Amino acid sequence: MRLTAAVALVLTTIPATALAATCEESFVKRGSALTGLNFTAQVAVPDLTPASAVGQMRGVAIKGKYDVILEEADAGSLLIEQPAAGANRAFPIIVTAVQAGGAGTVKMEVKLPAGMVAPAEGVRTEVCGMLAQLKGGRAGLALASQGMGATGTSTPTRIDAVTLSQQFAREAVKNDALLPLRYKGKAFSVWGAVNHVMKDGEYFRVAFDTPDARDRAIRLDAPGDAGFMVNISCLMAKGQNAYALTLKARSLIRLTGTFYEYDTFKRTVWLNECRPAS
Repeated sequence: MRLTAAVALVLTTIPATALAATCEESFVKRGSALTGLNFTAQVAVPDLTPASAVGQMRGVAIKGKYDVILEEADAGSLLIEQPAAGANRAFPIIVTAVQAGGAGTVKMEVKLPAGMVAPAEGVRTEVCGMLAQLKGGRAGLALASQGMGATGTSTPTRIDAVTLSQQFAREAVKNDALLPLRYKGKAFSVWGAVNHVMKDGEYFRVAFDTPDARDRAIRLDAPGDAGFMVNISCLMAKGQNAYALTLKARSLIRLTGTFYEYDTFKRTVWLNECRPAS
């Protein structure tokens, strides 16, 4: 059973005396829903290097539909997230691997944001199920190679430009460094009104209209709004210049493209390879 969007996993350093414990025996729940729940678990696997552990867990995460945010294989560190779903926020899963005495110890820490709850039994089943897939030796190295080369599939998220802009803005306020790591390569099918069209190199860029809340006739503010909007600009794909030149301000469009970059100072997200959505 996959974790629900209200669950989080976290790996922490394990004392040597705990190495013999099973994953289920090592599982610990800390904190509260008010301040944020934490769940930790760990396993020790013979002949497992930190790099192998990270590669394997990367593959396990992608297979489980988690997002890989950052990996430092040689340092034994991996950050993954369960994606946000509806009103539920994304949450981080930190995987840490160390090697001592011929065995590799892999630790998971799971932090839930304040206000999120999850049954400990479900978290334990998910975490230990992921850790149980780790292998040592040559078998582990083969799995690690597969895991490092694994890629997830990205079905375009269908969303309107104003809502997407607000989503990016709320996340940017919390930690704008996460935005490009969280969304890199993710596809979006965005609809809304054209703000402007401009030349960008040999192609054209189409910017969506994402007016500030103060300029909107109908305010869509919600608790946690950032107080500003993120611009969304689509760099059109090759062969789409003619289409772009037919657009004018306030034209209603739907474009499908892939997250390319976020500029903190310009508060702009760029999507590339954009095409009219069917």
